[in-house]
This record gives sequence, C-alpha cells and structure tokens, in this order.
Amino acid sequence: MHKNYIFDLYGTLIHIHTDENDMFLWQKMAEIYSAYGAEYDGYGLKEAYAHICREEEENILQKTGCAFAEIDLAKVFQRLLKEAPAKHRTKHRITAWGEWTAGIANAFRTISRRSFGLYPNTVPVLQDLQDHGCGIYLLSNAQRLFALPEMEMCGLTPFFDGIFYSSDHGVRKPDPLFLQELLQRYGLKEEECVLIGNDFETDIASAMHAGMDSVYLNTYHYPAAEAERRFSEVRMNEAYDVRMILSGDIAELRRGER
Repeated sequence: MHKNYIFDLYGTLIHIHTDENDMFLWQKMAEIYSAYGAEYDGYGLKEAYAHICREEEENILQKTGCAFAEIDLAKVFQRLLKEAPAKHRTKHRITAWGEWTAGIANAFRTISRRSFGLYPNTVPVLQDLQDHGCGIYLLSNAQRLFALPEMEMCGLTPFFDGIFYSSDHGVRKPDPLFLQELLQRYGLKEEECVLIGNDFETDIASAMHAGMDSVYLNTYHYPAAEAERRFSEVRMNEAYDVRMILSGDIAELRRGER
C-alpha cells in the first residue's frame, strides 16, 4: 500500500463541462461589469479577457522562464474593471477586492458551467483511503477561484491533507516543479506516493518525471488502443509502474491493490 495518494481534480474526482465561448456568458458578464461602471459589450469583454490573459502569461514567462506558466485569473478579472476602455459614474464602490473578485469569478463559472458533479465513487474512495490513514493530496491545474468553491460544494475539502492549485504557484503540470513543490511542502517521498489522474500529458508525465507510481483513470473512455497510443507518447522509462485503468471508474482504484 502506498502511504500517500496525490489526486488530480477535474476529470478524476469531479466531472465538469464549461463553455467559455458562449456569447451569453460574455453578455451577462458585461452587464455585471457595467454595474461597477465598466462599459463593455459581450464581444469587447471576451476580447479584452483573452488579451489580458495573454499578457499575464507573458509576464510570468518573462519572470520565471517556466514553459508551463499558470496565471491567476483574479488579476484578470480585476484588470478588466480597472482598464475598461470606457467607464461611467457609479456609486457602487468596491470596499474589499477579494470578495468582489470571488463574486465575479463565481458568476463567471456558474454561467459557463454546463454540467458538474462528482464521479459516483469519488467519496467512497477518499473515505476508504482516509480510514486507512493514508495521506491524501491534490495537485490540480486549476484556478483557486473556481476549484475551491466547487470542491466545497461537493464536500471534498475535508478529505485532503494538502491542496495545490496551479494558480497559486504560477506553474502547472507537467512542469516537474509543481509536483516537487508539493512533495517538499509536506515532506513526502516519491517512493511512498502514487499520482492518480486522467491525463497522460500532465498527470502521468508528472509522475514519470518524479519516478513515481501512477494510475491512469480513463474517464474520457478512450478505446484501449487509443489509450496505449497516448501513453506511448509520454512514456520515458518503462521501469516506472504505470497502471492503466480503462473502465473509466475510480472504483477500480478502490478494488485494486493500493
């Protein structure tokens, strides 16, 4: 049995589908920004959002040289208000930027979400691991503004001994630095850990870089041949113990040898 289990979030514990290209989202967000004096139409806000995201990523790349930089959308949402091309007077004053940004992010995520929920066996698996005294950690390419409320909505946060969101660290999987930061923060040893995720290029590749065992959950239901092809593309050392679970059900991890 491994002592510590490091989970991915979306596509592994939570299934979610969002549509950030839907103009209904941007029209509604433009209305919300208008309430605070920033004048956008839906198309203008969408373009400004994309532009600021690119600028923020370039800033991180210049500062760190990291190939897998991760921005913090909190800065983007705030810049959209402060740098609006046109403004009108309003008595609606922002007294706490953190609370305002969280509200904007929650509105953005709620409007863009199309489906959302736990996989059927997520909680039983986490409860089983917790009952056995295992360490449970999260390593997610995710924005804290979105992921934390969604984890709380699903009742997941009490299961974790440590949570790492890429937006907090300016780096994302598969950059080895992201996983190493988690290991160092909690004093974890690679040989005592297993990383569980649904993406070969990020989750499994991160484990490979660290020489860590990993479990692939095929929640996108790729045929076996396609899963093997994707795995082959990221395989670096066949000595690593990577088990592919093709059922797409996290319950397989519970039934399998831990």
